[in-house]
Amino acid sequence: MNRLSPVPLLAICALILIGCGGGPSNFKPDAKSGMPGTAPDAPAAASGSSSQSSSPPSQPAPPPPSSSLPTPPGDAAVLDQIQNTTDNWNSCSTCAQGTNKTDNFWMSPHTSSPSMSGSSREFYVGGPQWSNALFWKTYYEHMDKTHVLWDFYVFWDEKSMSNIWTAEFDFWQSIGGKEFMIGSQCNFGDGFWDLWDSAAKQWLHSDIPCQRMEPGKWHHIQWFLERLGSDHYRYNTLVVDGQSHDINRTFDPNPTDWKDTMGIQWQLDQSANGGDVHQWVDNVKLTVW
Repeated sequence: MNRLSPVPLLAICALILIGCGGGPSNFKPDAKSGMPGTAPDAPAAASGSSSQSSSPPSQPAPPPPSSSLPTPPGDAAVLDQIQNTTDNWNSCSTCAQGTNKTDNFWMSPHTSSPSMSGSSREFYVGGPQWSNALFWKTYYEHMDKTHVLWDFYVFWDEKSMSNIWTAEFDFWQSIGGKEFMIGSQCNFGDGFWDLWDSAAKQWLHSDIPCQRMEPGKWHHIQWFLERLGSDHYRYNTLVVDGQSHDINRTFDPNPTDWKDTMGIQWQLDQSANGGDVHQWVDNVKLTVW
């Protein structure tokens, strides 16, 4: 979730999310995941260093949408069906800062199957074990917005779910010489949702479990995030397949010389299996106000 320089590709440098304020007191370092990646024009993710696989659990039908998320005001900016856009998308492996880099990665928009809307976006990474790849979309407006609802669906096939160690989902906003990086990952290998602590340069396990998800099925991820003035930002609420989790974890931004930008990214981290990982996303929407 780091970035390189801010021009065409935000060179994702090391993030520094300084922990401050409340949240679960039982957060603990995730020793298996490495430093989040560093990508041009966006942030990046982490990688694992040992493997652990388990059979995908059988899941009941998702409950109705959670009411724990706020209702955006009428003047909110709604960026919908982002997976179908063609501008300001980038990808790389080196910037993912994982254990191994690979040249075998790509993304493909306008995929008809699997799809919910009729047009999903596919991400892929292959290569040696513990390879990583980062995929991101950058925006150059809406820097005045402080509240974020990020809503999307994600799908893995059976082989990909057995080969993946972590799936990272990040939102960032770089504004006024400060980077507000809100990085999260479903750590399938260790079985927890993680948050990135840049001050300590480590992922932190939350107390929210994240077991391997049922393959061949669309899973609904919703994040409510917030920038608190010019000095803090907060993970408020995570909703997974309709199940809501209050996080309320606050961090500080790190200084940066990047241009003012905003964006979202996904990173795929292989396990020790070294097998191919495909991931599809659909109905991707950002609502900011």
